[in-house]
Amino acid sequence: MVITGKESFYRRKSIIAPFFLILIWSAGILSLSGTALFIWMVRHGDLTRITALMLLVPPAAALQAYFLFGEALSLVQLAGFCLTLLGVAIVQKIRLLRHSKLMQ
Repeated sequence: MVITGKESFYRRKSIIAPFFLILIWSAGILSLSGTALFIWMVRHGDLTRITALMLLVPPAAALQAYFLFGEALSLVQLAGFCLTLLGVAIVQKIRLLRHSKLMQ
C-alpha cells in the first residue's frame, strides 16, 4: 500500500509531534536534571560516595529497559550487576568506617 498526497502529509504530521516531545523529554528534561543533580551532589556531598553511586547508572538503565521495554537480560549482565552492587557496597562500607574513625 502506497500512501501519497494528503494522506502522507497527515501521517508525517502525526509522527513528528510525538517525536519532538520525546526528544525534548529525553535530551532536555532528563539530561539537564541529571546534570544538575550531579553538580549539586558534587558540591554538597562526598566525592567517593558520588563516584561509587555513578557506577550504578548502567545497571539501573538496563533494569529500566527490562521492565519498561521488555529487553532481555543475560546471565553475564546479571552477574555484572551483582559485582557492581558488591563493589559499591564495599566502597560505602569503607567510607563509613573511615568516617566513624575520624569522628572518634
